[in-house]
Amino acid sequence: MNAIDFLKEEHQNANEKFQEIEHASPDGRGELWKELKPELKVHEHIEDEFLYGPLSKDPKAKGTPLADFQQHQDEDVAELEKAIASLEALKPASEEWLTQLKKIHSSLADHIKEEETDILPAIPKVWDHAKIDEAGRGMAEEKQRKLKAVTAK
Repeated sequence: MNAIDFLKEEHQNANEKFQEIEHASPDGRGELWKELKPELKVHEHIEDEFLYGPLSKDPKAKGTPLADFQQHQDEDVAELEKAIASLEALKPASEEWLTQLKKIHSSLADHIKEEETDILPAIPKVWDHAKIDEAGRGMAEEKQRKLKAVTAK
C-alpha cells in the first residue's frame, strides 16, 4: 500500500477508535484509550521518519507546503502531547476526561483534514509512485515492529 493510502486508512481507524471510546461506558474508556495511545505515538513516528522528514529535505519539495510541514507537524504534536498529559491526569470515568478526549479528537480531526486536503495530494507532485510505495511499505513495517515492541512490554 502506498504511503498516502496507508495514512488515510490510519486516519480512518483512529477516528473510529476515538468514536468507540467516546461511546464506551465510563468504566471501559480507560482500557480503550490504553490501546489507542501507543498507536497515535507510532503513527506520529512513522509519518516523521518515512514521509515528512524525508520530504522536508527533498530539493523537489522546496517552495511547496511539503517543505515546511514537518515543522508544522512537530508543533501540532507538541500541543497534542500537552493535551494527552492533561487527559492522563484525569480519571477515565469522569466527564472531564471525556471532554478532554473529545478536544483531542477534534484537534486531530482538524490536523487530519489539513493533511488530507493540502499535504497528501501534493506528494505525487514531488515523489513518483515508486517512492510513495516505498514509503508506504516502510511505514507499514515500522508500525508492526513498533506496536509489537509495545505489546511485548
